[in-house]
Amino acid sequence: MNNLIGKRFGRLEVVALVDAVQRRWLCRCDCGETSIVSRGHLTSGGTRSCGCLQRETMRHIGFDNERHGHARKGRPTSEYGTWIDIRRRCTNAANARYKDYRARGITVRARWRESFDNFLADMGPKPGREYTIERIDSDRGYEPGNCRWATRTEQANNRRGNRILEYGGVSKTMAEWARAFGMDRSTLWHRLLAGWSVERALTEPVKRR
Repeated sequence: MNNLIGKRFGRLEVVALVDAVQRRWLCRCDCGETSIVSRGHLTSGGTRSCGCLQRETMRHIGFDNERHGHARKGRPTSEYGTWIDIRRRCTNAANARYKDYRARGITVRARWRESFDNFLADMGPKPGREYTIERIDSDRGYEPGNCRWATRTEQANNRRGNRILEYGGVSKTMAEWARAFGMDRSTLWHRLLAGWSVERALTEPVKRR
């Protein structure tokens, strides 16, 4: 095992090995606190402080977990973490995922961008820890009506590259069929999700508001 003692990872300096089997290291944070962190979390950049960095970020954006009641044991809830993540990937050019989101036009609707309470009211709590946020129409942004909580497996099955539909002896992706019939991909997706047959989902006229 490579010796990490003395090395720095963000605000953390490794001071001792505490568990050789699970590869866990004692680290001292620049704020003076200590914490035990796994090697993987250190080297991947997943953990860069004792937790003070996250708290400072929350204070910087003006959110008080205790006041809003969206914290467990002093840490933000999973839903709050998702809200922070989608805002970062769509607004911060330094974010590693920015190029896959804001750079190609994916944004967060103002109602959600400006208020976590609005986001939670529209999305509701996660059904379980394994759920993450999914955009139903991948060409649209994070907004009410276009997002849901889904498992990784569900997201993989619904990804546009994986949804191949057959109609009239021809196979095309869901996006290609939606364009061919002049409807939004989200409309077609919702119809199939409701249990409609492919023929009905494609051919029944869309009611325009």
